[in-house]
Amino acid sequence: MIKTSKEDCCGCEACRQICPQQCITMSTDEKGFLYPIADLSNCINCNMCNNVCPSINTNNTIHSKTSYAAINKNENIRTQSTSGGIFSTIAEHVLSNGGIVFGARFNNEFDVIHDWTDNIEKYGSFRGSKYLQSSIGRCYTLAKKFIEENHLVLFTGTPCQIEGLKRFLNKDYENLITIDIVCHGVTSSLVWQEYLHSKCKSNPTHVNFRSKSTGWKDYSIEIKGKRNYKSRANNDDFMHCYKSNLFLRPSCYKCPSKFHGVSDITLGDYWGIDKVSNLDDDKGTSLIITNTITGEKIIDSIRSKIIITKTDLDTAIQYNPSIKFSSAKHKLSDSFWSDFYNSGHKAIKKYGHILRPPFITRLKILIYNLIYK
Repeated sequence: MIKTSKEDCCGCEACRQICPQQCITMSTDEKGFLYPIADLSNCINCNMCNNVCPSINTNNTIHSKTSYAAINKNENIRTQSTSGGIFSTIAEHVLSNGGIVFGARFNNEFDVIHDWTDNIEKYGSFRGSKYLQSSIGRCYTLAKKFIEENHLVLFTGTPCQIEGLKRFLNKDYENLITIDIVCHGVTSSLVWQEYLHSKCKSNPTHVNFRSKSTGWKDYSIEIKGKRNYKSRANNDDFMHCYKSNLFLRPSCYKCPSKFHGVSDITLGDYWGIDKVSNLDDDKGTSLIITNTITGEKIIDSIRSKIIITKTDLDTAIQYNPSIKFSSAKHKLSDSFWSDFYNSGHKAIKKYGHILRPPFITRLKILIYNLIYK
């Protein structure tokens, strides 16, 4: 019987995949988030679901960490990537050695799912930020199968997804590499779909949350479909609401997995890089945090393909607090949900305008772009 409260559940799906009776299914709630539902008539009270839960089994151990700033030497890959293109370099290293890569991609409806590939030509769909929680599906089960068949496996995901995987496997494997991301929190699929179709009307064909066509720091969101849409994030209603923590998953407001370092490597944007290094041309710079010896070895194995410099972790956290701290729920979050149930995408527009940065802030950004771009 699952003991995790709805407010604590991070939706990693480890409980569903570990259940020997297959009596746990995932169900979407009224806000668009997936939660486990147990058929108690088939439950044998083995407690395996609770043993793999990251929210119940909180990991308070913080391992020694080393931080780096890095960029991919391949400009094409770097341009296609959210930050500096380091995930791609690691993925190609694994795939070129006969390995398998797990990551998050869009499905045909532009929700996000976890998937795997052993083809170096197909991992590109895992590249780039997707500010939604991916449905893990059977990926923990498949990863275990591939690992036990002696394949080299790279598994990427949010911190809670990586912790869910580690608890599902319940042992360390030399042929497993794990990467988590610096996570601000995941948004509601219900809100996202409402927003998406309000912009493209129907049949979306392309989404990029982090287009660099306007720069890495002043990135844009792009949507293509029956009608195309492009806007700088600083002018986009959905992104204002997301960055203001208006409709994140409840557990994201008290993340059980952040900064504990169960992954080998943590990747993210190196915001503030212009303050600590000259490795900044506004094309994207990656933050790399190695949490294990395995992580250090992987970074060493790709050094010939990247430009990298060691940095101070505390400074990185100063400019990107999501590395260590959970996002705080916005005081208007409950009001938003009440309005959203009544007016759909109009609520996103309403609160996006309410949360828009002050005029003076937007003016400063405009002046910066005119001078330096």
